[in-house]
Amino acid sequence: MPILYNGIDMGTISTINGQTVSTGGGGAYDPINETGTYTETVPTSGLIQMGGAYREVYNETDGKAGGGDDVTGFPLGKDIVRNYSSDVDGKHARAETPFSGTVSKITGSNNAIHIIDTTGKMWICANATSCWGAGGSPTPRSFTQLTGVGDSDTGWTDISSTGSHVLAINSGKLYAIGANSYGRFGNGTTTSSYNSWIQIGTDSDWVSVACGELHSAAIKGASNVLYTCGQNGDGKTGQNTDAGNTTSWTAVNATNLVSATNNNFSFVSADYHHTAAIQSGRAFGCGRCDSNEPLGQNLTTDQLIMVQTGSVGGTLQTNWTKFYTNYYSSHLINSSNELYHQGDGQYYLSGDGTNTDHKDGDAVKTSTWTDVDDICMSNYAYIVNHLVIKRSGKLYFVGYTREGNVPPNITSAFVTTPTLLIDSQINGDAAFIRPNANSATSLIAQYQ
Repeated sequence: MPILYNGIDMGTISTINGQTVSTGGGGAYDPINETGTYTETVPTSGLIQMGGAYREVYNETDGKAGGGDDVTGFPLGKDIVRNYSSDVDGKHARAETPFSGTVSKITGSNNAIHIIDTTGKMWICANATSCWGAGGSPTPRSFTQLTGVGDSDTGWTDISSTGSHVLAINSGKLYAIGANSYGRFGNGTTTSSYNSWIQIGTDSDWVSVACGELHSAAIKGASNVLYTCGQNGDGKTGQNTDAGNTTSWTAVNATNLVSATNNNFSFVSADYHHTAAIQSGRAFGCGRCDSNEPLGQNLTTDQLIMVQTGSVGGTLQTNWTKFYTNYYSSHLINSSNELYHQGDGQYYLSGDGTNTDHKDGDAVKTSTWTDVDDICMSNYAYIVNHLVIKRSGKLYFVGYTREGNVPPNITSAFVTTPTLLIDSQINGDAAFIRPNANSATSLIAQYQ
């Protein structure tokens, strides 16, 4: 009688991944009795790796493929090979898919993953046409290069996306695809462009872009001016209003900016409720403020124009390099690569291992780290409850785990201290991606 394991006749298998398999004859690893040692060899380059499991792709109790709830069409879904060698319970499987380039920038939406590699090419993996635009049918299991859009197929320099829209820069020109509700393309309309990239205006001096869920922000021009468009709710566009929409790209109100002048911006980010930016080393933000004090400075009412924040010891700092906001709080990174937090301590997002609030007006340094490169969070989420901190090129997870399926071998509700995911550096950015509103997020990155 054949020896079966998960319906497979082990008598026909002599090796797994180059290792001898025991079928009663004394091999190195016996998968039936689960004895011996099995170490999986995983390629270390040229791969996009995805940590975490989708609620509808994997059963949340055993991490294995489920039944009728499988989202088989989702980008990098269940039939991509996953590495379980560092995660015996399957909760942090690594999906691998061939990718020839080296990642520079990566962003994820509900239905697509977009990558710009170090040669300036854009690659797309998608299961729907809404944010595809690469011709033919979307490829949900591999990456297809976007060609014929923009001045050069190797001219892509920046990209950002949320659940339903993408903005990208090619040779200084701005392009958009997806949903344009609220005017978040900034082309003066609210007409969406599904499965077709469109150029926004004719200018060729766009520098960087950042998509919030319902609005967009960008730095533009030789003077690095900050612009926004989209829904004005919460005051997040910085246009001195929280009503209606700004359907064309408009420079933010400069009243509180350095010398009351909108210029010299070096960084911009956006989330569901805010726009955050760095001007001459100073942190500015606008949008939702309440008792959580997400923008610090003891601000508890919505800020309709950009306001300076990021004080330490009562002094507004001039050495900030990055600034990220969310519903409860915000994070700043300075030129010494130190991490600061301000606002509510919900979900342990401060990074200090506690959920202590930082509402004394100052941003608080939450660790002794001097190697913080960046932060990755779900900018499309109404409430951000987990994030990844990039330190010396490596990713550390902290916050709410939902089904416990992002950090390795952790099934508790919260990871209270930033925890190393995989002991290897990544290329470029990382991104969170979500199959749909009912599904857990997963992390996308290219490990070296």
